[in-house]
Amino acid sequence: MMSYPKGKNYEDQDKIRDRGHRRSGVGLPMDNGNIFQIPPLKKRGLVALSHPSITLASLLQSNISFSQKEKRILGVILAYAMLQTCESPWMNREWNKNSIVFFYGSADPSSADTRRPYISSRFDPMSYGQDQQALHRIHRHPGILALGILLLELEFGSPIESYRGASGCGSKEVNVNTDYTTALWLLDQCGDDVYENYKAAIQACLECKFVATGETFEHEGFRKAVYESIVVPLEDELFSGFKISVDDLDELLNAPAIRRGVSPNANSSSFRQSPDFSFFNVMPLPLGPLPPRGASVSPDSLLAFIPPIPEAPTLLPRFSLFDDESGGVTSTRVKIAILDTGFDRRDPAIRANRERIKGIRSWVDGGKADEDLAGHGTHTATLLLKIAPDADIFVARIAENNHLENPDHVAEAIEWAANDCDVDIITMSFGFPRRIDSIQNAIQAAHGKNKIMFAAASNNGGNHLIAYPANQLSRVITINSTDGLGNGSGFNPTPHPESANFATLGEAVESSWPAHLLVGCTQRKLGTSFATPIAAGIAAVILEYTMQKLPVEKYTEASRLHSCEGMKAILKLMSEERKGYRYIKPWKFLSWENGHSFICENILKALREI
Repeated sequence: MMSYPKGKNYEDQDKIRDRGHRRSGVGLPMDNGNIFQIPPLKKRGLVALSHPSITLASLLQSNISFSQKEKRILGVILAYAMLQTCESPWMNREWNKNSIVFFYGSADPSSADTRRPYISSRFDPMSYGQDQQALHRIHRHPGILALGILLLELEFGSPIESYRGASGCGSKEVNVNTDYTTALWLLDQCGDDVYENYKAAIQACLECKFVATGETFEHEGFRKAVYESIVVPLEDELFSGFKISVDDLDELLNAPAIRRGVSPNANSSSFRQSPDFSFFNVMPLPLGPLPPRGASVSPDSLLAFIPPIPEAPTLLPRFSLFDDESGGVTSTRVKIAILDTGFDRRDPAIRANRERIKGIRSWVDGGKADEDLAGHGTHTATLLLKIAPDADIFVARIAENNHLENPDHVAEAIEWAANDCDVDIITMSFGFPRRIDSIQNAIQAAHGKNKIMFAAASNNGGNHLIAYPANQLSRVITINSTDGLGNGSGFNPTPHPESANFATLGEAVESSWPAHLLVGCTQRKLGTSFATPIAAGIAAVILEYTMQKLPVEKYTEASRLHSCEGMKAILKLMSEERKGYRYIKPWKFLSWENGHSFICENILKALREI
């Protein structure tokens, strides 16, 4: 079975044959598309199972030497394969160099393509959980140990078995721990000959000191630790040595093949004799730790009402991030700017969508835009990436945490987004208790350029009015929060009689959280902060929909959609009044049952009535 590393929709794969039996290749996205919205890759070519092949074991026995670049690339690819599939039926517990397969090309049948490793695996889920030798193993995670041994074998260009005698293990009876003790001895012999990050990844595989006793890949914290301790050092080593990022690998692997001139033989392709083997491509996967296996995302879960956010002890105007610590076809793409606390560049969802982040800038003294010490910006940015999967994102880091160094930074960020980036939408999940002149000037200028701005209403309930800039009702779209059933959250400010009082999901909202904050890869949060990027993402979908579905001759008439007033008119079409708030429910309006003609006609009608 062929498995593709990322994407959403795949064409039916061509049928392939092996020894007279008909088989179908099925494209499976290894990530959960409902968790991370990842742009699709170009369809990768299938390899017929009848093609000659050779295992990594055979290459090592043939004294084939890999270049440092090839070693580092293979290391990253294999580490991601282990992270995604270890302790599952897709990867045998005893995977090793005999499991890594390279195919010979049809154009050059005398040489193997070593840039594209495949894993051969017996798909036998009924027996996978039985480890007859578990009581005798010193290393409790054989899949991770196997990666460490593979990395050593790649580094030294020889099978681990060839070192048993030198390590003192060859004179003893070979048992389940022989290669483990040999690998530890071999690592000690490395000295400074192996680069630091690569060696650190091997050591982490062999020692597994980064995980607690009894944890497995079923635990989110375990997967996060594996990612940080093994995958990240290998990525860093590849980038520091050859300036190749994970994103670069996809283009690199589609370049002309690197081939090894080892003639195929019966031994090298013997794994194809049994029909119960499955194959899947282990090209680099753009994800780190996966969500819990079998877990469901339930944004409808309810949490307690949020308490008011405490005031920041500063002489500057009080600045609050509205979250809670508890809890016709066109080539033009919609562009969204998010003003927040930055984002964690190592977050899996960020990494998977890095090509969509078109601009970043920081106003934090000495800080970078692609770091996040608070978590707030990472959570909101990944929400936006998910809700608006076809939009380009621009990130302005205006604050390090719940303290703003200078309100003028917000004004400068708005100007940067509106002028330098020329975005369509600006989303702001923060607020002040009073108007700030410099920010007001920037908002007026952006509004004059028909930029659609969203701002969080605040989390102070009836104790305070709508915060600034969300209270600029004629220039900014104010966003309140609801639970999963559309009921207004108790921490929303009192509905304003002159406002549309739009609201969308803002409770138990699950999204990414920086791994360095040591609270899990994702967090459920509540607050108008998290409703705001969801609303901005919905607006981006509306803009994209009109560009895709409206007849070209109607574009001029629909131009008012690119304004605060126009977007409000369409949001009203897809919302309903619930106890003073307008609950945005786009699935009601943008329904297949309505049909494109009905939807487009009603959009144009609403814009004419402004």
